[in-house]
Amino acid sequence: MNPNLVDVLIVGAGPAGSTAAYFLAQAGLSVILADKVEFPREKTCGDGLIPDSLEMLCELGCLERVQALAKSISTMRFYSPKGRFFDISSDCLILKRQELDFILYQNACEAGAIPRLMNVRNLETDENGVIARGESGDELCRARFVLIATGANIGLLRRLGMVTQDRPGAVAIRFYAKSSVQLESIVVLLMPDAGKAVTYAWIFPLPHQEYNIGIGVFFTTPDDPQPDLKKMLNEFLTTFPDAQAIMAGCYEQTEPKASMLRIGLMGSRMQSGRILAIGETIGTTFPLTGEGVGKAMESAKIAAQLIKTAHLSKNLTGLDHFENQVKEELSSKYVGYKLGETWVRRRWFIEVLCRVASRSPWVCQRISDVVSEKVDLKKALTFRKVCGLVFRSLK
Repeated sequence: MNPNLVDVLIVGAGPAGSTAAYFLAQAGLSVILADKVEFPREKTCGDGLIPDSLEMLCELGCLERVQALAKSISTMRFYSPKGRFFDISSDCLILKRQELDFILYQNACEAGAIPRLMNVRNLETDENGVIARGESGDELCRARFVLIATGANIGLLRRLGMVTQDRPGAVAIRFYAKSSVQLESIVVLLMPDAGKAVTYAWIFPLPHQEYNIGIGVFFTTPDDPQPDLKKMLNEFLTTFPDAQAIMAGCYEQTEPKASMLRIGLMGSRMQSGRILAIGETIGTTFPLTGEGVGKAMESAKIAAQLIKTAHLSKNLTGLDHFENQVKEELSSKYVGYKLGETWVRRRWFIEVLCRVASRSPWVCQRISDVVSEKVDLKKALTFRKVCGLVFRSLK
């Protein structure tokens, strides 16, 4: 028996990694939760937690801790390029990822996961498990199973030959601003780029009159040009009324930070023997919205259950079903959001949607149900229903 062999090594301690660590440690497995930086640490994100995230936080037993620090928001306002808008009701929490991730990290450690500051550069599989190696090739630890949860950083996955598409599906930029202006709803401006890339800008209110303000661009093909995010952000800040007001009252702000997004369950193989990848590493972020925390945690829960079963049964064949199980349980939602992204590329559709929704509580409720995952977006955006929207807009 190798005393240095742990049951599971988790590389990356963000929401996916910490979620998996919690479930596995709760099940009695020995778990090392490794990250290359100390917590708490900053993470570029929109900071919004929609219902799927809140459900997972409840299951992890740390929803109350998050609620105590977060700002609760019940309204989301969507704008078209021409200034039309509509509101939907949706229970959301807004909390900086630095704080959210630290709560999840602490929660996993309290469940029994062993925190470790560790920069894993490569993984090697032998008959006993997996060897994790550092920058100079030195052995860091050995584990029966490994979960890779490194987010948009796919260097380790690439070295293992598990990457199928290098380029991210989207890019985003955000900064924080403290302002004397008070805004009590999430604000989203939809801005398609001549029928190609889907672009949107956001304002997310945080506690203490602080705001997360940013721009996201979703690519339609691998050949789409790299956008000038800082220029786009500056244009939003100087032309959009709510952004102008916040910046006029701004007394403190951070430097903008950009990040890549891996979306749509695309770009990576999810499993190689005893090694599984979870979270944004495998593209759990939604197309269209860029929301990814909830689905990252859900993929971690699936992986944790399969590893627990494989560990108890000493049979690895169940791990081969990981990718199919993730796609069976989650992929229909990604198909719907990808379809929504296709429609939102069309400016006329956004204007029609905003015009109809602004005077139809029923349409607003349906959109709210999509956000809450009570309605499948691909069923809500059939050709027949889109034609019905156009007909309503003409009345």
